[in-house]
Amino acid sequence: MPVKNQNNSNDKPLLVVTGASGNLGQSIIKLFADEFIVVGLDQESSHSDIEIIGVDLTSKQSVDLAFDKIA
Repeated sequence: MPVKNQNNSNDKPLLVVTGASGNLGQSIIKLFADEFIVVGLDQESSHSDIEIIGVDLTSKQSVDLAFDKIA
């Protein structure tokens, strides 16, 4: 499911977290979840309180596809 941040009704800024499935990523997500619309990026999408998009950060094509889902 793509995340659309166009004129969101709650006016929260968007925060993209890389490594979102890991311990540090999950801690960052929990810390900022109340103040931001949080979208995670990681090697594989996984289940979380937020959407985590699978992405290979070494591949421009993969990164472009991930950000197309966010925009």
